[in-house]
Amino acid sequence: LAAGLFIWMLSAFGHMFWYIYPLLYAVKIIMGIGGTFIFVSTEVMINAYSNETNRGKNIGLYVVILSVGIAVGTLLIWTIKLGNWVPFVIGSAIVFFVFVLQMILMMDINLNADNKKIEKMLLSKMPALSLFSAFIYGLFESSIMVVLPLYGLRNNFSEIEVSYFLTSFVLGGIILLYFIGHLADKVLKHKLLLIISLCLGSLFILPITAMGFVFLIVVFFFIGGIIPSFYTVGLNYTIEEVDKRFMAQANGYFTMMYGAGTIAGPILGTTLMDLNKLKRMINT
Repeated sequence: LAAGLFIWMLSAFGHMFWYIYPLLYAVKIIMGIGGTFIFVSTEVMINAYSNETNRGKNIGLYVVILSVGIAVGTLLIWTIKLGNWVPFVIGSAIVFFVFVLQMILMMDINLNADNKKIEKMLLSKMPALSLFSAFIYGLFESSIMVVLPLYGLRNNFSEIEVSYFLTSFVLGGIILLYFIGHLADKVLKHKLLLIISLCLGSLFILPITAMGFVFLIVVFFFIGGIIPSFYTVGLNYTIEEVDKRFMAQANGYFTMMYGAGTIAGPILGTTLMDLNKLKRMINT
């Protein structure tokens, strides 16, 4: 976690040189490495501290707080008026502050306290439903944020109305997600994953049937709440199914599949929208 925060701090600072286009690719790759360290280590710590009675609630709370942080972070956009380097310095300073807090306050967790030989977990030992849920979350999370504005603008909604769609989507992820995570502690995880898959599929059909602004606000609110639950419930299901000695490696595979989904999502979403105008809404 400390290494990830340090890498993230450096990469946030490196964004000051965004105008050097080739350098920006390297900065983004480094930031992705740091982010992976942070996400995997944080989730392993949460799972290590949790048990079957509260893991869903804790993971849900973690993702909700992450969503709130992302929403609050967007408020820093205005600081670019002070200088095109200011937002990146502020972001780097925030990460440095968290790095210091982590070094001072957080206790280390040793998953191999008995010093046993560490075995390599094969990807084939991961539950298929776990890998699928992580990929689906990454696919939809990234594609919705790209496609939703295009969907709104191409269907004659104003820029302000499109911003309300995005806000509704984010609020759904903050408000509904915690309750779904709490529910995961009370029911079978694989059944809950199937239920939310059915609900999400049904919700994706609704924008085809009606184009009312308020109606779509409500639909996108529920979509925004259900999509992140693939991550929270899927991760909970993963830790429940795999051998506890493989917890960290399983978490790494889960995050890897999420990353694959985030790469595929924007490409697939925009490609489907551009296939042809008549099928644009159905494709979306």
